[in-house]
Amino acid sequence: MSQNAGAASDAGLSSAEAKARLASHGPNDIAQVRRITALTEVGSFLLNPLVVILLAASAISLVLGYVTDAGIIVLIVLLSVVLTSFRHDADSGFAVATARLIYRVMASGPRSRRWLLAPW
Repeated sequence: MSQNAGAASDAGLSSAEAKARLASHGPNDIAQVRRITALTEVGSFLLNPLVVILLAASAISLVLGYVTDAGIIVLIVLLSVVLTSFRHDADSGFAVATARLIYRVMASGPRSRRWLLAPW
């Protein structure tokens, strides 16, 4: 291990080296996931072939004078968009919160010739 560049000696990292690494690399934490915007999510949902077929059927129904049928189809698509969006938000938020609780790891190792237990 000591042959690797920047590796710690048998005494471990000095407190100064640990602080320098923390400053340059940041804490060892779960990375923040880039959030998908609502507009992007709705756009990808509307590109689903089944949704395209439903919207086309709604347009055809409207052209043929079946306004109620067209409205019902559009309502079903809108409800599906809203419910899918809420489900994804709830699922992803729960997953991140759970991962942060489960993977809050403590690390132990030599630091400045003393054994140290610290949050990782």
